[in-house]
Amino acid sequence: MLLYHGARPNPRAVRMFLAEKQLVIPIRDMDVDGGENRRPEFVIRNPAGQVPVLELDDGSWIAETGKGFEMYKTRMLTGLAGMCARTSSLDGGRHAMVECSVVGA
Repeated sequence: MLLYHGARPNPRAVRMFLAEKQLVIPIRDMDVDGGENRRPEFVIRNPAGQVPVLELDDGSWIAETGKGFEMYKTRMLTGLAGMCARTSSLDGGRHAMVECSVVGA
């Protein structure tokens, strides 16, 4: 797994969550002010160009902060990486992305 991070409130919340749960994953700091999160190679991961994005080992990604928390909590409670946690997180993140595009929030 790899966490794409930038100096913004939501990525900071994810790092605080990881620290509280004593979870260690690689972090890739993004230069958000310099527009690194708007480059084509990043927008492939999150079309909205926002951070944080959690890239999973299989190459899929979770671009919605709350769903990332949900996946970690599910993993911690069950002790398994389970498809249920992954699928729920991916579906929820995509739902939020579509909702944001349609509603314009």
